[in-house]
Amino acid sequence: MRLSIVLLKQVSQFRFSNYVPTRRIPGNVLLGKHRVRRTLSESEKLDMQRKIEIELENMAHLSRPYLTEEEDNLYENDPIRKEHEEKALALKRRQEEIPEHIYLKRDLLDRVSWYKKWE
Repeated sequence: MRLSIVLLKQVSQFRFSNYVPTRRIPGNVLLGKHRVRRTLSESEKLDMQRKIEIELENMAHLSRPYLTEEEDNLYENDPIRKEHEEKALALKRRQEEIPEHIYLKRDLLDRVSWYKKWE
C-alpha cells in the first residue's frame, strides 16, 4: 500500500511538474479562425456612417460633368490658350536651334593630352 502511494506521488509529480496554470489563451489571439474581434463603439459606427455619406456625395458630384459640351468646345477654340501654346512651341524651336554645350576638357583639351603614356 505504501509502495503504491509513493509510486503514485512520483508519477503525479512527474506528470504535472511542467504544468503552470495560467489564465491566458495560447498563441496570437488577433490572428486565425477563432480570433478575438474588437467591438465597435457607437461613436465609431456613426463616424464611419458619416464618412460613407461624404463619399457617396463626392461620387454623385463626380458622376455629373461640370461643363456642358458647348462650354467644352469653347475651351478647345479659346484664343488665349492657343496663344500660350504657340509661345511654348516657339520657345521649344528656339531651344532646338541653340547648339549643344561644348565641354572644355573633353572637346578642346583632348588633343593636348598626347604626352600621356601607358604604364
